[in-house]
Amino acid sequence: MGWYMGYNNYRYIFCKRGIFYFNRRVPKSLQDYYVKPKIVLSLQTKSPHAANQRARQLAQKLDEQWDLLKWRDLDNILSRFAIKQPTQSNAPTLSQAAQIYLQQKGMNRPKTFESAVNRCVRDFIRVAKDKPIDVYNRDDVNQFRDHALGRGLSPSSLMRNLNTLRALTNFSAREKGVPALSTFTAVHIANRAA
Repeated sequence: MGWYMGYNNYRYIFCKRGIFYFNRRVPKSLQDYYVKPKIVLSLQTKSPHAANQRARQLAQKLDEQWDLLKWRDLDNILSRFAIKQPTQSNAPTLSQAAQIYLQQKGMNRPKTFESAVNRCVRDFIRVAKDKPIDVYNRDDVNQFRDHALGRGLSPSSLMRNLNTLRALTNFSAREKGVPALSTFTAVHIANRAA
């Protein structure tokens, strides 16, 4: 991968064709948040001194981001020690709602439609668990949003996923006589225009 600066004060950088690059491995416990296990990007400089400064800034930002992600995971880990209150709900779970939606709306649609719905539901359940659709709150949706953006999903793809979740939860709520839901409505996405 080119010449690597092995000195202690030159961490996370290497040189390729005269240009310095940042190179850092994502901790295994956080790799679900990223599309690749390594972060490699050009520092856009030929100067070792400038490259070192930029690499340190990037490393510090990553450390801060990883610290936040670790604390978020810790909240999820600690929640299993809390007393679980029984959930009184007759609404279908999100996975059941997806099946209801696909059975009614998936007919004569391409296979990609079903795949997109299932992938979106699977990703949401991975973050917020498979619960009755009227039990989810805005915190669940915001955690999903932050998780998706942290993994590199574009704002437009995230918006498409949220629209899918809104459509299938509202449809299955109507089908099962559950009061109207607004959980997935008007979710704020920073830099949405980008």
